[in-house]
Amino acid sequence: MNILILTHFLGRGGSSSLCVQVRDVLSKNGHTTQILATQRTEDRITEDAIFLFDEPARSKKEGIRGLLLKIQELKPDLVYSISGIQEMEVLRFLTIPRIRHFSSLESHDYLDIRYLFEQAKPYFDGVTANTPDVTEKLQYWAPGSDFLKSTFPYALDASLWPIQSAPLPNKPGKKIQICFIGRLEPYQKRAHWLPEIIGLVNKSQLPVEWHIYGDGPLHAKLISEMEQRCLENLVHFHGWLPQAELVKSIASHDIFFLCSRWEGLPIAMVEAMLSGQACLVPQTCAGAEYALDSGGGWLYEASSAKACAAKLIDVISKPGLIDKEKAAATHAARNKFVGINPAQQIQGFIDMLSNVRHNGKTDLFDQCRPFLPLPPLKYVYSRLLALKHVIAERIFA
Repeated sequence: MNILILTHFLGRGGSSSLCVQVRDVLSKNGHTTQILATQRTEDRITEDAIFLFDEPARSKKEGIRGLLLKIQELKPDLVYSISGIQEMEVLRFLTIPRIRHFSSLESHDYLDIRYLFEQAKPYFDGVTANTPDVTEKLQYWAPGSDFLKSTFPYALDASLWPIQSAPLPNKPGKKIQICFIGRLEPYQKRAHWLPEIIGLVNKSQLPVEWHIYGDGPLHAKLISEMEQRCLENLVHFHGWLPQAELVKSIASHDIFFLCSRWEGLPIAMVEAMLSGQACLVPQTCAGAEYALDSGGGWLYEASSAKACAAKLIDVISKPGLIDKEKAAATHAARNKFVGINPAQQIQGFIDMLSNVRHNGKTDLFDQCRPFLPLPPLKYVYSRLLALKHVIAERIFA
């Protein structure tokens, strides 16, 4: 079967890793595969892909039209949409089997997955997720729908699948090792908060060392700000590491920290939990509540850099509690993300592919209204927020 994998862009994050993993699995099972990324990115996990646009399309409709024409040109037998709103909506115009992946069920100022799902569900012939709680929720949201469903394992490094020993407690006086993994950008990840957060934590005089993994437009500026604040000896910038090397490196850390505006369930967080790190992540991380509901860390309100620092100081001042949550993280992650043998999950996915059929529901491109990612009033508010961000970027550039 000729299968086309759709994604919004190929970077270094979880959805990009998943695209490559899916491609490799499908190829090993005899399928012909291609990855189509709507947006070209400079820093990407693979070059083996088709990139549709060098610059963002002038409008959503233009972007979807370009995507649809490219799919028609490639003539796949099946389309598997991994990420992106346009990459979900284009499925409604196809007359071949369509599968959509849901990594998490986000709801924030810019996207409400349930609201979008309610519009798009008639056009799914199959859905996948990394964990069964997500597919069960989608089924609950779509009573009577006949789409097939399956799980697909997280794109974890092979070293994490075997049972890990419980992390050892920290020795008295040893520095608490905190790691941040993500693209160094100011909007979603809010990486521009890091110098202030690290500076405030440093003033507490608690023994801490930071490890920052990733790259992005703020990389050079962050290094400069750390030097200006005399924090350079506390902070280590590692850039992006190959997955196996990253997993080996983070095993020595204690806390996985994020201050993002929103997240799904980052694969880096799953890797950190399996490696024995307690997680401190914003409550806007859609999958984090599921990940941490039996222990392994804390959710908090990341309303400002000061709020993030205050929560970190509170956690770091209780090393015994950190050790307890580190042990719980490994156990929780193993039960929730490695509970089913990955080979079994992959076989279930391959079986679904052989059974999926187009359900006969298709729209004509020029005769329908576009999907909205949010209810109308919330959508207007989100556009105003986005405009505010663009203005702020231009003022402070």
